[in-house]
Amino acid sequence: MLGRRNNYLPETQALLTRMTVQPTVQRAKLYDDLIRLLKSASVWAKLDALWLFAAHDTQAALLNLKGSSYGSVPVNSPAFTIDRGYQGNGTSSYLDTGWSFSSRSRDDAAMGFWARPSGAAAMVDAGDSANGIIYVAASGSTTGHRINAGSTFAGAATSTSGHFISSRTGPLATDNPLYINGVVKFAQSNPSVQPATSNVYFGRGGGGPYYSARPFAAGHVGAGLNALDVTALYAAISTYMTAVGAQ
Repeated sequence: MLGRRNNYLPETQALLTRMTVQPTVQRAKLYDDLIRLLKSASVWAKLDALWLFAAHDTQAALLNLKGSSYGSVPVNSPAFTIDRGYQGNGTSSYLDTGWSFSSRSRDDAAMGFWARPSGAAAMVDAGDSANGIIYVAASGSTTGHRINAGSTFAGAATSTSGHFISSRTGPLATDNPLYINGVVKFAQSNPSVQPATSNVYFGRGGGGPYYSARPFAAGHVGAGLNALDVTALYAAISTYMTAVGAQ
């Protein structure tokens, strides 16, 4: 594989260098293809962190594809499955990203994850203790979300798996829509507020705190994403998930 690295983007080469257990040539190309797609769509620069939890080993799964900062940290031993990702126990285990909404402006932030199918009931699937959360009801009938808003807005949803993104691109309630699998579902009902410093988690969130047993195959945080950004990000992650069998 080393001989083929000259064909990879510098970002891919840097990522592979940080991996303790090297991926196969086929998987390395998946990483490179994903990064190329995101760069060509001008989405790569908007991400502060992107984690592909559905990886070939635990160390690689926790790496931030963007760089050495914001490596996810397992807390209380969430379960890892090769090519599937991480899953908390719903009571105490989760992933701590080390990233906070306070690193972005109040009107420019997004958070999302790729959830694998499960019957997990959750109060909060991802988020922090103050600024942003996403939760998905077990039936898929209701999903709630907010980014830098005073309270959570819930609306109708029809899926419990796939790609969920809450994105804020302005101060108005309508500037904070929820996207599921690349399609906008509904917006917030609250305008933006100044974010506090609080780490974002996968498998935990809210002021409770609340925990989730939903399995996560990927996660990301960063600047606010518009509809075109979301479509491109969904397509890139979906291609990777299909290839490794984590859809």
